[in-house]
Amino acid sequence: MCGRYVQVFSVDQVKKELPAIIVPSSFKGVQNYNTSPTQLVTVVQEADTPVLNEIRWGLLPPWESDHKKTGLFNIRAETITEPWKQKPGYARFIGSILSENRCLFLANGFYEWAAGKPPRQPYFIYSKNELAEQGLITFAGLTYEWVNKNTGEIMKTGGILTRPANELLKKVSHDRMPVILDDNLRNIWLKPNVDPGELKDIVKYQKEAKEMNAFPVGRIGRENSPSLLVPAGNTVYSESEIQINEQLSLLGMGGRRNNPR
Repeated sequence: MCGRYVQVFSVDQVKKELPAIIVPSSFKGVQNYNTSPTQLVTVVQEADTPVLNEIRWGLLPPWESDHKKTGLFNIRAETITEPWKQKPGYARFIGSILSENRCLFLANGFYEWAAGKPPRQPYFIYSKNELAEQGLITFAGLTYEWVNKNTGEIMKTGGILTRPANELLKKVSHDRMPVILDDNLRNIWLKPNVDPGELKDIVKYQKEAKEMNAFPVGRIGRENSPSLLVPAGNTVYSESEIQINEQLSLLGMGGRRNNPR
């Protein structure tokens, strides 16, 4: 699953990742080191020209009556690839919005907690190339405009697709991860009128563990601070601590840990 992630980026970074995107003049960047469900998040929505938009993280299905509910902040990719194994109503709903309600969640990386007894150790997981180049990673997502039946209010909501973990996530004792799409796949994901079979193939994509890394961090509560990304130990795969700190610093994230080697 993906229950917390980091979105710290400027307008220029978004345009670098998606040159053809339409960015509203009101968007000045975002700095959220602790993005959690029900918060407003920045996504790129499917259109002839991709559009940057703000939605509520936590997809509310039409049968939900309370906007305060968390909703589907994670959506199992198997709901698309193997709908017969899911709850019928849930699978039908996801299938009905797949053709026209796709999006990309923009992130610098995400947090996961190692399995086991509390207190569980949190890790920050990232893509090595994107961190080095001050770029962004993109999670496949779905959106839905939920209507409050009592007030008529329309709320744009969305959830992140998840899949079984790769070897890196398994090393931090976690069994799920977001569907992370690279350049060639995310352009197809956002393209209108894509063949449903192609979409099923896309959500099966697994970003290779060797392209990613992770390091332990301290306790994560409700605060929004770059200190959340201060490494509390070594990276899972060997990598220069100086290099990691420099890359985090350039993005305004994290810093040197208090117990350097």
